[in-house]
Amino acid sequence: MTILSFSYYDLPPHLRTCLLYLSTYPEDYEIEKDSLIWKWIAEGFIDGKQGTRLFELGERYFNDLINRSLIQPVENWWNGRVERCRVHDMVLDLMRKLSSDETFITILGDNVEETPAPSSVRRLANLNRIAEHINSETMVTGMPKVRSYTAFNCFIDSRDQFLRFKLLRVLDIVDCSFEKGCHLEHLGDLLHLRYLRIRLNGSSFELPMQIGNLKLLQTLDVRQKFPQTLDVQGTLPASIVHLTELVRLCADKKVPDGIGKLVSLEELIILDGFIDKPKRFFKELASLRELRVLEFVTDDGMDESMLGDFMESLSNLHKIQHIVVDGSAWYADTAMWEAAGFVLPRPLHYLGWRLIIFSKLPSCISSTRLPNLAHLMLYVITMDEQDLKLLARLPALCYLNLSTESTVTASNINSSDRSFFQKLTHFQTDQMVQFEQPDKEDTSVSLHMWNGKDAMPFASRKSNDSRKVVPSGVMPNLEMLCFDVRLWALHW
Repeated sequence: MTILSFSYYDLPPHLRTCLLYLSTYPEDYEIEKDSLIWKWIAEGFIDGKQGTRLFELGERYFNDLINRSLIQPVENWWNGRVERCRVHDMVLDLMRKLSSDETFITILGDNVEETPAPSSVRRLANLNRIAEHINSETMVTGMPKVRSYTAFNCFIDSRDQFLRFKLLRVLDIVDCSFEKGCHLEHLGDLLHLRYLRIRLNGSSFELPMQIGNLKLLQTLDVRQKFPQTLDVQGTLPASIVHLTELVRLCADKKVPDGIGKLVSLEELIILDGFIDKPKRFFKELASLRELRVLEFVTDDGMDESMLGDFMESLSNLHKIQHIVVDGSAWYADTAMWEAAGFVLPRPLHYLGWRLIIFSKLPSCISSTRLPNLAHLMLYVITMDEQDLKLLARLPALCYLNLSTESTVTASNINSSDRSFFQKLTHFQTDQMVQFEQPDKEDTSVSLHMWNGKDAMPFASRKSNDSRKVVPSGVMPNLEMLCFDVRLWALHW
């Protein structure tokens, strides 16, 4: 504990504050990186520098805490991306002690019971408990300085007591249930609110129209934990288009018309709900020029006109880095795409387009046009050797999920070739994959991807054949290879 304490006081002041904020989380709970950073921003912990986005600066703080071993990164097993973190129990204990000593956060929970002077409380957290402490009128009115309220895994047996903290900047209700349903009629009275997250595990809820009063709101994250078990259909209040300071919108309901008015948006994530009027939505995207992250679900497939509107809007989003499209599959005629001159923004590093079915590989997916692309999910009907090698030359590519209906072979891959999937760590495909070394003395390798219908491009080998060993220079960083084995097509 002494060493940890020394490490804490050795931190720059801004990192100390960000680390103390982690004391609200229970032991071993995986903390979402993005939500954590946006809470830091709402609290004013991140001091923006000219030319640097606050979120990007927050990511630097997050990575700095990882590099100092004060938080532990949690990677997605299937793509290796760090999207969450954990806090070691010893670090968490230290953070809670320091938070108590500095009256930074007041925590009420199963394992922690603090009895602060109510008038000094600025940040209040209820963890893993019945949130009865906020039921008392005296308890609420006796905390005039509360700026942040967090409830995690709680049963809240009151209707709207937490809505009486009039100076709230952060309201975070996660994995909680309500005795009589979640009543949010007075949410629009919290005029200082910057961050609002409501993620319930057993109650449906509707946002009031008065949410449009929250002119300072930066983050609006309203999703059900288990949306498939609840009726999440419906539309977000039309008044959200008046939240001109909003930089992050995450929801599982339909978005209203006028989303293009939210010109400060950096993240737009619409999951489990559907885009009700896709043509209008795609046209309005062109106005969101600050957009960095875009994820959405469509109910119906996209026709050529809508695809054109979508691609035209994307060409205006010069800061976009992350795109995911889910829902119904769309067919994209690559020739039409090329004729219209559609290109993808150069900063793109995450492209999840497995449900956009291309007739051929678009020429804009190349090393010269997308030098930062690290994550790619793609469906291409017809591919050849040149297409596969174009993908292999993407210099930053770490994750590839590739679907095709073709049998493809990339021949004569030399182990010293620095342009063949040099950074790839995760490769997933619906084809059967085999590496083949034609000659024992030759260091070159062929990569076969077989669709199970065409003639088998590889021959069977004896199990003790040393030629099955792939030279170390081919895909040298590969950690996971996942592919289909078409047993019905194999001849023994």
